Amino acid sequence: MTSAATVGEALATKSAPGELDVPLGRHIAALDGVRGAAILAVVVYHFGGLRDAPASWLEKGLLLVTRVGWCGVDLFFVLSGLLITGILLDTREAANRFTSFYMRRFLRIFPLYYAVLLGYFVVVPWISGRPATGAGEQVWYWTYLCNWSTSFQADTRTPLLSHFWSLAVEEQFYLVWPALVFFTRRQTLARLCVAVATVVLLTRVAMVGLHFPPIAIHRLTVCRIDALALGGLAAIVLRRPAWLRAVYPRLRVAAAVLCALLLAVAVASHGFLEDSAVVETAGLSLLGLLFAILVVQVVVESSGGGGRTARIFGNPALRWLGKYSYGIYVYNFLLYVAVVEPVSAFAAAQTGTLRTVVHLGFLVGGLAASAAVAVVSWYLLESPLLGLKRLFTADAPSRRGT
Repeated sequence: MTSAATVGEALATKSAPGELDVPLGRHIAALDGVRGAAILAVVVYHFGGLRDAPASWLEKGLLLVTRVGWCGVDLFFVLSGLLITGILLDTREAANRFTSFYMRRFLRIFPLYYAVLLGYFVVVPWISGRPATGAGEQVWYWTYLCNWSTSFQADTRTPLLSHFWSLAVEEQFYLVWPALVFFTRRQTLARLCVAVATVVLLTRVAMVGLHFPPIAIHRLTVCRIDALALGGLAAIVLRRPAWLRAVYPRLRVAAAVLCALLLAVAVASHGFLEDSAVVETAGLSLLGLLFAILVVQVVVESSGGGGRTARIFGNPALRWLGKYSYGIYVYNFLLYVAVVEPVSAFAAAQTGTLRTVVHLGFLVGGLAASAAVAVVSWYLLESPLLGLKRLFTADAPSRRGT
């Protein structure tokens, strides 16, 4: 691995004094791989989970691996916090900074999301003749608030859309975050990120103590924005050379400590189950910190000549998944819900190796189908609209050193 001193020297030549030490303004391929790893974990979690009790040691091992795939959402949150906060920091002094940010965000997220809602709530009921979901239920999805409505009741009316809770958390966070980034000094913003992470942890602890439903703790915005804030903190550190030089040599030790603590949490929760009290409290905070360290490591290595972590996430397969990750996120759970019942019934009727093969085939097939639909969606819908981003480029990069 490149030494901290060498990295600092290499990066210092890429920017003016006091400005970007690590050029997050350009595309970093390895971060696509991080996004690909996150969506892979989510798909594995959905399609790899066994609906019935594992019947062999191989199935038990499969279940142990796949049921922690929900952590991919937390990696998405941290990565989003890193990239979006970086964009906001780099355009702080652009005259059209708000317009540029929100229009580019709109073009990336809204068209596909609302196309799915339109199909689910309007087109499918019209074609099939089934009753449309009531307006009272729909409004939570049209307004990106479904994480609140589904935190205290089962998704009985809209089971295909329940995974949109995580997108709702992000969109709510980014309603207020740009203003804070644009009008707050970087040192103050860094303290705010730490404060948010701390308050969110305390909120989860209090909610566990008050016996809130586990799904509420897992989905409510006030319980999950710590990962986004930690990603934002990573973006700030990467733009403060002195801070980066101070923390970078300690990242490996910090990551090792966090991994040890997460292992202890996994043992205490009997497999890092997402509805375990220790996971909902300390576990989520530890995950956010570890993933924040991961993305910093990837960016620094990518900018300083490469390293093991950057090479791992620079893998072409992960980067390919990262390119189509949004579409895979949108479609994979729809496909899962549509086919899980018949496949699970068939698998339950099998015995021995054949039963395990069916489960593995379901996982691989689910990933392949999700990716295939996402690729088609990318070229038919997403890519043409993303080309319009060029119309909403920020006027000038920030040159503020605070």
